[in-house]
Amino acid sequence: MSLELGSDAALQATIERGGRHVLMQAKRIVDVLRGLEGGAVPATLAGRLDLTRVGAMGFSVGGAAAVQAGLMDHRIVAVLNIDGALVGPPADQIGPQAYFLLSSREAFPTEAEANSADPVIRNYAYLSIVDIPRNRRRMEQPRNYWAMIAPAAHDDLADDLFTLHRNTMFRTSFRRSAMNSAIQRLEVAYFRSTLMGDDGPLLDLVGRSDQIVQWVSPTSPTPGTARARQ
Repeated sequence: MSLELGSDAALQATIERGGRHVLMQAKRIVDVLRGLEGGAVPATLAGRLDLTRVGAMGFSVGGAAAVQAGLMDHRIVAVLNIDGALVGPPADQIGPQAYFLLSSREAFPTEAEANSADPVIRNYAYLSIVDIPRNRRRMEQPRNYWAMIAPAAHDDLADDLFTLHRNTMFRTSFRRSAMNSAIQRLEVAYFRSTLMGDDGPLLDLVGRSDQIVQWVSPTSPTPGTARARQ
């Protein structure tokens, strides 16, 4: 979904369009589950799916769509939101599902970004600023977690981590691999815990911050951006 942030009106239109997109994508997720439940299962997966305990994962606005799908279908018991803004119903509704938010550094704008004279920079920061208290409330629920990949930009958490850009040209292959490994460990450990009852790998990771992964709690200062407006 494209972002139009050049004015306050464009920002509001983007938020409203995002909410509609979230509902549409969530309905598609639920339709897929219903299709699988109705027997539309590939032969390679026959007998291997437990549709009573499902995990949903999405990137960017897809993260909010995964949250919305969980609000619509009780079979979704765990949601992994990869750096997604909470637009649409997920902005205000907290479901019973386990929730993991994996953020980039862009989730915590600086004060300069929040007050920038450039409306695009300011409004992009706003999308994250309004979500900080929303996600902190979510962290008060059991089995809800929030971690930031500190060196990562938003697109790094999709498929851009190993793409060379001018602003990341000095990022070493070791650094990229370390970030990728951390992301994979967190995602796998979370779903092993919530869907399979294997808590060990996740418990070994939760709360252990380092140069790559920083954990966020409802009461901790915002990582790296102590002056960010909330």
